[in-house]
Amino acid sequence: MSTEQVATAKLIEAITELVKVRVREEMKSLPSGQLGPREIMLAKGFTISDVAARSGLSDVSVGKILRGQTKNPKPETLNKIARALQVSEADFRAAVAAMLQRTVA
Repeated sequence: MSTEQVATAKLIEAITELVKVRVREEMKSLPSGQLGPREIMLAKGFTISDVAARSGLSDVSVGKILRGQTKNPKPETLNKIARALQVSEADFRAAVAAMLQRTVA
């Protein structure tokens, strides 16, 4: 890797970290009941891959659930994701239920 490529990679990494910090700060200003599953993940500073690895689920499964593309996720799957995100299982299931209601309406 050239010096320019290394510098570019470091710049991208720094910008990514700044965006993560900004998103986390903005998410903190919202009442927790207003956060969707994806916003919870972002507020915690995790990526879909992080959550998948921590929960033992696939990236695809986690991504679909967080985007509301899985219409009837299993409670045990939601609980795994909640534990991976370090949030209460009940709060996470409520966030998913609210998101799914919004997508149906």
